[in-house]
Order: sequence, then C-alpha cells, then structure tokens
Amino acid sequence: MYSKHGTMEEACKVFSAMTEQTLVSSNVMIAGFVKHGLIDRAWKLFRQILSDYMSPDIVTITSMVQACIATRNLDSGRLLFLCNSLEFGFPFRVW
Repeated sequence: MYSKHGTMEEACKVFSAMTEQTLVSSNVMIAGFVKHGLIDRAWKLFRQILSDYMSPDIVTITSMVQACIATRNLDSGRLLFLCNSLEFGFPFRVW
C-alpha cells in the first residue's frame, strides 16, 4: 500500500522489518521502485532475489522489463528476455 501511494521509504521500512521477505513482497517492492523511478533499487532487489536462490516469476520479470523500458536499457532488456525463456521458464508470447 505504501509503494502504491508513493511513500517508498515507508514501504522499505515495512519490507525490511518483515520476518520473511517472500517473492510476492519482493515483487511489490520492485514494482513500486519501478513506478517511482527508483530503477537502481529495483535492480538491487532483483539481484538479491537471485542471490537468495528465489526463482523470479512472471510478475518479477514484467516489472524488470518495465525498468528496462523506463531507462531504455536495451542490453539488460535483451538479457531478461533470454533468461526469461531459458532459465526462468516463462516464454514470452507475442500477440
């Protein structure tokens, strides 16, 4: 709720105080970071998810692709696209 209304510092406090940071709570934080232009923090949390051996889901990948779009970071976007299909098992569908 905090991230949705733009109080990311409060959201970070709540997230940090959680006894267990799940993929769902991490996804909420990443989406909030991206929404509010805090792309470096989104990438940092994404790397933390990977280093904690959590498997990102389609929500995680979608938020990170949005981060790439926001910063026009085509190289990272391409890497996410490839990893999405090869490593994480979510094939992109083009309609």
